[in-house]
Amino acid sequence: MGFWTNGETNHNGGWLPTWDYPNDLATTETRITVPADWYVFGNGALKSNVLDAESKTRTFHWQMDQPHATYLLSLGAGLFDIKFAEWRGVPLIYAAPKGKGHLIDNTFDETPEMLSFYSDLLGVKYPWPKYAEFGAYDFDNAVQYVSATIFDERYLADKRRGMRTSSGVVAHELVHQWFGNLVTPKHWGEIWLSEGFAMFFGQGLYSEHWRSKADYDHLIEDFSQDYFSESRRYKRPLSTKLYRDVDAMFDTHSYRKGGAILHTLRRSLGDKVFYQGISHYLTKHRNTLVDSHDFCAAMTEGTGINLEPFFDQWVFKPGHPVLDYAWAWDDAKKEIVLTVRQTQDTKDGTPIYELNVTVGWISGGRVARERSRIDKAEQTIRIVAPSKPEAVLLDPDHDFLREIPTLHWAPEELPHILKFAPNAVDREEAMRRMLEGTPSDGAVQAVAESVRADNGKFPVFRSLSTLVDLKRNDLRPLFREQLTHLAIGRRYYGILGLDKLPKDQADIQTLRNLVSQQEPFIMVRTAVQTLRDWDAPGNREIFKKAIQVVPPEDRTRLIAYDGLAQADAAEGRQPPDADPQMEIMFKNLLSGIAAGRNDSSLITEGLHSFVTRPSVVQNVASWLKDMKSFTFLLREDARERGMERRGAKVERIWYYKIISGQRTQYLTFYLTADGKVTDIEISRE
Repeated sequence: MGFWTNGETNHNGGWLPTWDYPNDLATTETRITVPADWYVFGNGALKSNVLDAESKTRTFHWQMDQPHATYLLSLGAGLFDIKFAEWRGVPLIYAAPKGKGHLIDNTFDETPEMLSFYSDLLGVKYPWPKYAEFGAYDFDNAVQYVSATIFDERYLADKRRGMRTSSGVVAHELVHQWFGNLVTPKHWGEIWLSEGFAMFFGQGLYSEHWRSKADYDHLIEDFSQDYFSESRRYKRPLSTKLYRDVDAMFDTHSYRKGGAILHTLRRSLGDKVFYQGISHYLTKHRNTLVDSHDFCAAMTEGTGINLEPFFDQWVFKPGHPVLDYAWAWDDAKKEIVLTVRQTQDTKDGTPIYELNVTVGWISGGRVARERSRIDKAEQTIRIVAPSKPEAVLLDPDHDFLREIPTLHWAPEELPHILKFAPNAVDREEAMRRMLEGTPSDGAVQAVAESVRADNGKFPVFRSLSTLVDLKRNDLRPLFREQLTHLAIGRRYYGILGLDKLPKDQADIQTLRNLVSQQEPFIMVRTAVQTLRDWDAPGNREIFKKAIQVVPPEDRTRLIAYDGLAQADAAEGRQPPDADPQMEIMFKNLLSGIAAGRNDSSLITEGLHSFVTRPSVVQNVASWLKDMKSFTFLLREDARERGMERRGAKVERIWYYKIISGQRTQYLTFYLTADGKVTDIEISRE
């Protein structure tokens, strides 16, 4: 039981009188009375918490003395497990829905260290009188309100799900307390000043500071690729006053391109000057409204460098550089001859960029660099070198946002890029190219050696799918080694690699041992999946064990149920009673969703908003179009679990497996006492 408010973008006007726009700044004060065993999270400082024993109620009084945008006002109340802490005199509150307190530490206990890191880095101490972080049911997101952040309870991080799986989001929302809350965009067309900053300073710097350079390299590449995908549909300036509606501004441009542009600005200025400018920007515009012109002016003042040319091409114009480059060796002059073309379409206002680029070349296992200027659609750069390099890379450190659709790397360059390129993305791409088609034994061996050497918690080679897909038995020792790698993702690829090979009794026993309460969920799940594929009847007891060693919401249980069903089928046992009428109802429900119809007699009001999302309608339509089978796995009585989904109590749960095209997915239907579906969970195998 409980409630929460969600003010961003314009929802607070539904429960209190407010202008409900970013440029409305106000101080706020809230008094709220709730049942005595509830806790209320509000904004600012807690002035009082008074129990009325006679009425069995409790009244909370929260007060925020600093002006803030009214969409940042929030409330959250209910039954919580709560922990209190303190950082440099600032009270901290962490909470989870009652019964989930064991997840608090692994989700929020890095907060004091994050507060120190960002306060010191930005030169502005965390600005509010307290900071609260709490999980809530059905919130479906994470949103930073002034001095309090609400997380959907699914962000609460179990250690067995991986290493600090929610820390990037926790950092992202914390960063908003400076960028978005302390300094607030004047209008929604400037939301990149909030979301782009949270992506770069939150997820980006968290990856670099707490994880590794390789993790940061991959994250910036992920930002770029996500934005490139959206840019093929449309391009717009980061700063704009032209948009269809408010929601349109919460796109990949604002988030991921914004983060990538801040990375570009940082690399252009260097760390010391960049953070000096950021500190000046925050100090100058504290508790005020800003736009991109204000940010540009403050950065220019704070750094002493005229940044108007930078902002003109990167912030106020659409698009990004699209580059093509090739090189040759001039032996007579001992020069690298590099030809670079900018191929972006400029008809939509995208400029020909003025770029200070680095050219890198690998010789004798070392990377040399030289800076050059690019400011034309095509130009040639000549660089003196002692001898012909083994490989040449344009922008080897990935210093700026750029798209290079075709990398003209020669086969003889790839082993050197694999081993010595300074950016993890290029090393992983070299690995992929070396293993294309039918690679030579030498290429496979070179890749295997690099993979073995990459043994840190946050490795360069995140994916080993190209090695796995080779299905080479001589790689079995490598895959076995990966099962004890420090990175959980690499252990996962170790199991996948073994799954592609003929079953081996020693490997079967190793995977059986992974089905335990100590192993990460993904390891248990992948082990169960592999054992099911190898020998379902022979692993019946393992499937039963798997159901006991993971929580009810983990999809490992679905794969284990499927394993038991396959074992029954292989042994000629009768399948469990599927109740054909329920199957017809579920299929009718899915057909209605795919057609854009939502039968209120089949679903609860809380589910309606989810199933009407365009992405959900499109996905369901795609499954049904290519559906090969719809198989009942299990039904459960959930009355004793006290479970709620989307605002309704769950009485029964039905599990199905659907094979559609080449995809295997599991559907979980949550039903109320009156037989309505209140939630549908989709899990891919």
